[in-house]
Amino acid sequence: MIHSSITAAGNWQYASAADITDTTAVEVVAAKAGYRHRVTGAHAINTDTAVGTIVQIRTGTTVIGNLFVAPFVAAAPGDSTDDDEYSMPLIGDVGANINVICVTTSAQVRVSVQGVTVKAS
Repeated sequence: MIHSSITAAGNWQYASAADITDTTAVEVVAAKAGYRHRVTGAHAINTDTAVGTIVQIRTGTTVIGNLFVAPFVAAAPGDSTDDDEYSMPLIGDVGANINVICVTTSAQVRVSVQGVTVKAS
């Protein structure tokens, strides 16, 4: 289930409502003709105790960012999260959606992504 919302001035945010456990792309924000999405921040957490993964942030199918989340270890839980703010936003293609995808199966990942949508120039 997608939990994405666009607020005033084109700001948007997404938070996964269920674990991402396979390599199927999950739409973060839908494409909008004539507009470009810019990702300003992303957070991922992995609760799987055996499998780590890379979470790719994509514009359509092109990778524009990566988050690494190691397996969850109770003694060192900080390694199972990645939290990035982009002072220079990750820029999506004109008229393209933003997706996240795990590169391995079996991890149990939740992500949140924030950004802004602007008119393409």
